[in-house]
Amino acid sequence: MHNRFVRCAAIILCVAALAGCKSKGPEAGKTEKTGQVLAEVNGATITTDDFKKEVAVLPPYLKQMVETPEGRKEMLDSMVVRELVLQDAQKQGVDKSPEIAAKIEDLKKRVVVETYLKKKVEEQANISDADLQKVYD
Repeated sequence: MHNRFVRCAAIILCVAALAGCKSKGPEAGKTEKTGQVLAEVNGATITTDDFKKEVAVLPPYLKQMVETPEGRKEMLDSMVVRELVLQDAQKQGVDKSPEIAAKIEDLKKRVVVETYLKKKVEEQANISDADLQKVYD
């Protein structure tokens, strides 16, 4: 009974952590980008890989949107607008504020906890057929 409670709590925490951890999108990393360039925004590029990463984190009901050319264009347009807003915010120093640093630190903690709990749940989820048989006997 205790193990079941721990597993349920871990799953609930994982779901809550995932809901609180949105993708930062293509502008988050300053690493070398790969893929065909779809858009250039004041020197920053949005590539096919960035686009695929963005699509990967969409909820299932929104993934249908990018199945049409119009939907893909709309998604790319929103990525361009977000990059423009990001660049303007950086020019104004918003990214250097203590509030942003605190939110980044909080997000880092959430990701660490999420990763840890996911690992624990996966470890406990590996139940052998023999163990299952014992429960039902």
